[in-house]
Amino acid sequence: MSKQEECNKCKTAGFPGQLINFRKSTRINPATNKPFWDLINPDGSDHEHKQNGVETMGKTPQNDQLVIDATRLVRTIETLTESVNALVFAVCADTELQRVQARAMVSK
Repeated sequence: MSKQEECNKCKTAGFPGQLINFRKSTRINPATNKPFWDLINPDGSDHEHKQNGVETMGKTPQNDQLVIDATRLVRTIETLTESVNALVFAVCADTELQRVQARAMVSK
């Protein structure tokens, strides 16, 4: 295992001494085409940043809104992009067959 480091995000939130390690993830960053690095605790469990006395996963007490991780956000953007592409294709379609195909793409 690599050298342990103090988590800067937890330290900034008022929780110093939170030791972490890094593990190469199987997830790929679509922007750079490089793997993400997961933060793990010394015992091997996934590290969750502490903020105002609570973990940052799930709902935050300040605004009661769900925190969404980057992987879910990227998948949502990819789905939205596919739908927009299909709608543009439908608008530009010359034949009824192309319009039907475009509608089927949007319905997925």
